[in-house]
Amino acid sequence: MDQQTMRLRLFSSKMPIVLYGINTSCAVRAVLMTAEALGLKLDFKEVNLVKLDHLKPEFLKINPQHTIPTLDDDGVILWDSHAIAAYLVGKYAKDDSLYPKDLAKKALIDSRLHFDTGYAFPALRDPVRAIKLYGQPPGLTDIQKRLILDVYDFLNKFLDNQPWLTGDSVTIADICLLATITSLNTVVPVDAALFPNVVRWLESAEKLPFIKVNTPGLEVFGANAKNTFALCSVSNKHISIDNRVALLRAVLLTARVLGVTLKIKKVDLCKNEQLSPSFLKINPQHTVPTLEDNGFVIWDSHAIIAFLVGKYAQDDSLYSRDIMQRALIDQRLHFDTGVISHFTRSILNPMLYGNAEIDINKHRESILETYGLMEKFLRRNRWIAGEKLSIADLSLIPSITSLNVVVPIDCTKFPKLTQWIENAETLSCYMENENGLNQLRALLKMVLKLFMVLGSPPVNAVLMAAKALNLELELREINFEKKEYLSESFRQLNPAHTVPTLDDDGYVVWDSHAILCYVAEKYDESGIWYPKELERRTRINQILNFDCGTVFRHFSDAVRPLFYDGAKSIEPARLEKLEEVYEILERILEKSQFMTGDSVTIGDVSVLSTVTMAELVLPIGSQRFPKLDAWLRQMKDKEFYQAGVKGIFYMKKGLDVVTSQ
Repeated sequence: MDQQTMRLRLFSSKMPIVLYGINTSCAVRAVLMTAEALGLKLDFKEVNLVKLDHLKPEFLKINPQHTIPTLDDDGVILWDSHAIAAYLVGKYAKDDSLYPKDLAKKALIDSRLHFDTGYAFPALRDPVRAIKLYGQPPGLTDIQKRLILDVYDFLNKFLDNQPWLTGDSVTIADICLLATITSLNTVVPVDAALFPNVVRWLESAEKLPFIKVNTPGLEVFGANAKNTFALCSVSNKHISIDNRVALLRAVLLTARVLGVTLKIKKVDLCKNEQLSPSFLKINPQHTVPTLEDNGFVIWDSHAIIAFLVGKYAQDDSLYSRDIMQRALIDQRLHFDTGVISHFTRSILNPMLYGNAEIDINKHRESILETYGLMEKFLRRNRWIAGEKLSIADLSLIPSITSLNVVVPIDCTKFPKLTQWIENAETLSCYMENENGLNQLRALLKMVLKLFMVLGSPPVNAVLMAAKALNLELELREINFEKKEYLSESFRQLNPAHTVPTLDDDGYVVWDSHAILCYVAEKYDESGIWYPKELERRTRINQILNFDCGTVFRHFSDAVRPLFYDGAKSIEPARLEKLEEVYEILERILEKSQFMTGDSVTIGDVSVLSTVTMAELVLPIGSQRFPKLDAWLRQMKDKEFYQAGVKGIFYMKKGLDVVTSQ
């Protein structure tokens, strides 16, 4: 009786291995082929994505990421095809040929697996999502075609002078990528003239005994692809692109934990140094980080950190040798590659290296959903894969903290994730991440343009709100004397030709009250300034409209004749109207400390901007209006009030001039 038969008999009394999925999924087919290669029988349970089976409570209970494939091996739950394949080989294979224990060979396989997760599979997944979910017309865009061709080009280089992806024998790297590439081949056929090594590899794969389980699902996928994609021909002019942001900080963190000294050689991506012949010679995929250790070269941060731990760690605490624990760590690593890195490629890299302006709002909900998944992963654990720090944490810490720069994590919505970051900040190695984060923050510093004039109460409201929200504004002053507000360029920006006008990366808002709502909704992740709770928000909207239609109107009616009609003083009747406004505000404040409740909101900021200028012409008496006076003193003690002081000074100066002439 051979070793594999003994293993299979040993586990024969257990519950069957259950695989959830659909066979049109290339990721599911990768697991099916791995099981076939090992002689394992799987209890296949179809998950109907169209009927949203993956979002049902019973499925979410076993996989909160609600992805397929998902494996249940007698209570051991795993998802991500690459993690599953490694687990099955580690537990059931008669030898380690499909996933060698040799450190260098394993590191190379890991690199190819993460290439599948981070490059090949997204090249297929992203256009499908764009067409099915986001309204892209059937067919591929030019950039989507180029990304697929880029995948083929990399594979062609990987296969130079060797029959399989990592050497002379088939491994799980070949199995996983075969599932993906055969699917891509139905969309953009592999051109033998351009990619002869890939064609040879695919032809060799057709002779493998386990390939038969790939065929049924692939045929259905190919038939569906004809309706989703226009079959693409390939031009002989192939342009390879690479806009990936690699997780160098993950490697630096790991090296610091291990006490390994790295000699850093900077590669300037802005100058395309990664495309130089010398760099392409060591890494044909031309990505960073790339590690060279005594002649052995490996790239992809996830593969690098696994290699470093395997070679230099004193124990296995960072990357457990326990099959189940390692499978969980691997799953989290592939989650980083396939999900988190998608955002770093789509958002951070174009902003850092392409000088592109990216609309963060298009990605916000997806990023928040990713935070939600992290929150679920951490619901019972201190660290991402258990109670001990692992390389999964060291990989995800730079990724998540980078996303946090562009979409801040709300501690009230994601307390576990917030605590995880706080735990990470206590690590002695964290300084390696913080240094890079500071550079990232400086590079991505976003500035909103505010078209304004000093001395305007509505402008003051926006200035104070921006200060409260810690937003940087690029101030563009409009010269009213020269009637710049009537210029064609400004009227195109704001047909109402009023100030303040806000330009947020091309999205233009005018009217101070609308601007306050917008910036609070977009940039205040805490939800304090403009709470989403219906009754509270309604009160805020009410006070904003009261300021617009009553407070500001009566102040404007009082001072307008001074500036535009040559009046030397304000009519008593207009001052009486302002006094009535004070009386209403006094009554509002009898019920709460601030305008809409027990905490400051944008409603207070808006009223403050008007009242601080109104009191220049009609002082607020503390005896007659004690509540309003107390509120005003509290508001003037707030740090954000200082942003409005200059505007108040300009209004006072203007009033002094017109009343003294």
